[in-house]
Amino acid sequence: MPAVFPEQHSQYTESGSGNGTIYKVWWDWEGIALRTCFAEVAFAAVLIGLSTVASAAPGKEIGVEPKIVDMPQMILVGVVQGAPDASQLDIGAMWQRFTERSEEVANTIEDIGYELHIQTPEEPSVHFCLTGVQVTELGSVPTDMFVKVLPSCTYAVFTHRVVEGYAKVYESINAWLESSEYAEAHPYDFQLYDSRFKSMDDPASLQDIYVPVRLE
Repeated sequence: MPAVFPEQHSQYTESGSGNGTIYKVWWDWEGIALRTCFAEVAFAAVLIGLSTVASAAPGKEIGVEPKIVDMPQMILVGVVQGAPDASQLDIGAMWQRFTERSEEVANTIEDIGYELHIQTPEEPSVHFCLTGVQVTELGSVPTDMFVKVLPSCTYAVFTHRVVEGYAKVYESINAWLESSEYAEAHPYDFQLYDSRFKSMDDPASLQDIYVPVRLE
């Protein structure tokens, strides 16, 4: 199971646009534009005997300019919550729920955690979040967990120092999208937790944010 899971997640604010449909087993987002800007987040991490290094390609060490990577289709399995806005989600509790039943998820890729976000534009607006792991193929899934298939695509990978918070990095992402030759390709982004994530308070703690992009 993943070695690094957020344990507590304080409230934060979010703004953006998108739409989503949530199903009992398959969670599908199509034709959505997502632009997320998070304010400060504070949470701790659980380290559970990390032994391997994340297989996902990390972004550049630190800075505004992302690393552009091509990635194949991904299957995520995890706990899902929805609320009128992200500040009403208890993401720490979501990670706790997932951790308690993570051994029931088959075919997991070890030591990597994923946090996927989207907010619908329709009124009443709903923010959806999935916390979980990647699997190599769909197998056993607990009845209270959901599955999301992410398409193969190009990602802009932004690496940030976690202690600096999320408002700054998402502002940088938005600014980069507006000035670069790339546009958002799909309606989601996700945060990746791997061996570089220690805790929110550790100055050395790093995290990657993956934004699907396409050339304009």
